Amino acid sequence: MKKRLLTIGLSLAMTLCTASVALAAPKDPLYSINGGGTIFYPEELGGVKESYGLNAKQIDAQGNAKGQMQFSWHYTASPVGAPDRQQYLLHANVLYLVFDEETGDVWVGGEITGSNLDTLDFDGAGTGMEPQNVVGQTFHIRLHDGQFDGATDVDTIGMLWFCPFGDDQHTLEKHVFEKYVTPGESLFELTSGNITLRN
Repeated sequence: MKKRLLTIGLSLAMTLCTASVALAAPKDPLYSINGGGTIFYPEELGGVKESYGLNAKQIDAQGNAKGQMQFSWHYTASPVGAPDRQQYLLHANVLYLVFDEETGDVWVGGEITGSNLDTLDFDGAGTGMEPQNVVGQTFHIRLHDGQFDGATDVDTIGMLWFCPFGDDQHTLEKHVFEKYVTPGESLFELTSGNITLRN
């Protein structure tokens, strides 16, 4: 009788153990990305210096993520829509992270939580939009770890895109999960720093 109870007990323990392992295992690989660096845009794009830093992790197979990202833009002249200031600082929460296995690009999106800019006004560019508060704006950006999975390329980063900016079709989720690329958008090489993607 004791032997039979021991056998039942062991079987039950193994079943519970197997079930807990199955519940704990993620359905798909979860990615994390961290690091950052500096880029210099060519003269035709303003010749400005921008620095980025991030630490973010995808937390489920649907692409939800958590983490932080910082942006520091150094302009020699005031860009369209921004007040006259030499350095623009933005802090953000990362909410989404998607990895494209075909291109090796990482798409990160989130919400601006702090900045030394109050508003951006793009009416001077003929948009017809009212000035927009910077804090609370959502954004997306494309990055590429050139050394992921044994590759020997350079690390690159795309332009930061605010979304939406008064356009209902320009949504954060659409641009991250559909891996939206603005026509003509390029990825720019980091002149210093490093981006590391892990899974």
